[in-house]
Amino acid sequence: MGLLTSCSHCVLRSGGLGDADSIHVQYTGMAGTTRFVINHSDTLTILKGVFCRDTLGNDSPVLFEPVKKLAPDDVLVIKSLARQLFVERSEPDTLWVKPYKYGATDMPILSVHVFKKGKEGAYYYDTGEEKNGIVYSTSTKIKYSPAFLEFTHRLNQCFEEARNEMKKKKQASDFACLFPLFLINGGLKSLQP
Repeated sequence: MGLLTSCSHCVLRSGGLGDADSIHVQYTGMAGTTRFVINHSDTLTILKGVFCRDTLGNDSPVLFEPVKKLAPDDVLVIKSLARQLFVERSEPDTLWVKPYKYGATDMPILSVHVFKKGKEGAYYYDTGEEKNGIVYSTSTKIKYSPAFLEFTHRLNQCFEEARNEMKKKKQASDFACLFPLFLINGGLKSLQP
């Protein structure tokens, strides 16, 4: 998915989102969008699909997968980092950006949408391959802050956990569907010598 994979440790302050109602973190690429919804609950919501706005400005999503609600152990850390980076702006997100000529062209764009009292503020970030703490995107090299890298790393971990859980459920479901067919087709007889 092209998510940033570096992690450093950030000091956990008080949890919550401050005066924000919710924060939507989106990775948008050629195959659609993965949206993380962070709000005042103790869960993270993951939506994967295409998100369009109607004429009134409301989201009209077409989802590729069922909505996933996760309650990871580090939800308070994720909320705290989101508040520091995008609500209070007390932690920097980017340390520096330099031009880069030979970047890949298929990297997703990361956008963070902060909703406060009915208003939306948005921040946009390039993603790419990370080497030695520097992210190489389509046309730039970027040094993101340790807090920003930790935030994206923790979201990536949540997404991977959700993906693995879905795979396990699908495998169990496939087995449950195929086992009766195995029995009907004389599967137990064929196992006998």
